[in-house]
Amino acid sequence: MLALQLLILYIGLINFLFTIIKTFNMKFISTLTVMLITSLISFSQDNKDSAFIAKQEKEMNKLEKRIGESKAKLTVLEASLAEKITKSEMAKAEAKNAAEDNADIAKKLSKDHLSKKWARKSQKAAKNAKRDAKSARKADDSLESLRDDIESEKKKIASDEEKLSKVRENVAKTENN
Repeated sequence: MLALQLLILYIGLINFLFTIIKTFNMKFISTLTVMLITSLISFSQDNKDSAFIAKQEKEMNKLEKRIGESKAKLTVLEASLAEKITKSEMAKAEAKNAAEDNADIAKKLSKDHLSKKWARKSQKAAKNAKRDAKSARKADDSLESLRDDIESEKKKIASDEEKLSKVRENVAKTENN
């Protein structure tokens, strides 16, 4: 809006100059016209720079907000890492114990292969070992997924911080010019 008002003002000044041309020396008029055009170009350059800086500042704010959110998410993920490690270790220990129990009962069944008691216990122990092994795999997969998420957030933060530094550098260059 301001640029439009200035353009109208410059058009008025140009009309005024043409009126002056009729009455004054041509050399004076050409000097005045060059000064007017130079100021117009300078103003348009300043206007472009301020728009660029405003756009870059908006981008900086967006990046800073995204970095803050990513850091908060990373903190939460890292806090849950110790709990996931503990769950995974416990699930592995339970699976190992269930497998050992299954092996012991299988040995007893092999000694007395006609016993219904040991057959039922062996079947139950095998089922428990299978369930505990599945639980241990799920816990391990969950832990790996969490580690991948943490690594992904760290990469995202590093990328956003790099973009932010480039934007800040561009703004500094523009302001210095």
